Amino acid sequence: FPKSNINAILEKLAVRLGSNKEDVRAFFAKTDPAGSGYMSYEKFREMALSIEPTLTEHEIITVARQFSDRRSDIVLDVDKLTSIIQEELRKKNFEGFGTLISSLRHLDKDCTGFLSRDDIRREFIAQHVPISDDMLRAALSVAKTSENNNEAILYEDFVNSFNWRDFPAPPAQYQSAVGDEEWCRSKPQSKIEQVHYQSLLQRLFSNAKDNI
Repeated sequence: FPKSNINAILEKLAVRLGSNKEDVRAFFAKTDPAGSGYMSYEKFREMALSIEPTLTEHEIITVARQFSDRRSDIVLDVDKLTSIIQEELRKKNFEGFGTLISSLRHLDKDCTGFLSRDDIRREFIAQHVPISDDMLRAALSVAKTSENNNEAILYEDFVNSFNWRDFPAPPAQYQSAVGDEEWCRSKPQSKIEQVHYQSLLQRLFSNAKDNI
């Protein structure tokens, strides 16, 4: 289906962009004053049609999906991640959970029961807890937090969730976690909400140069 050929659509846009670069830059500066690099699909559609009014809806959606915001496409399977971490620690015979909690309590000067993700991560590394940094960061990203501060982690609960001896998690279908990311999956393809226009512009400007 030629209308969905991304390269053909980008080439069409690049040709038109040759004489409209400054207008496009001005549009983005106005639409994204914070310089985040992202814009809503509605604004993207407006921009695309301002460059090439003959674009069809299908062509616009094709480009938008190609450069859509993928930052939230990954969904963590928390139960599976917990089971895999427990299995890793069990296989490596790590049982220093009490020592780890004591160290974290020492960092908690005000005895709030909460610490930042960075503090917890540093202590895990200092205590040589044998799990990968990717898994640790992932677990911290979904750990229980304070109702008033999303960055404050309930650290004893966090440590206990990995305590395979005292709080064993239901077994998961386990494979070695080295290089394995079965604990995360992609969200089903859904409505496009944000488009990473900076990546698109880089591609278009590059194509426009090739067409000069």
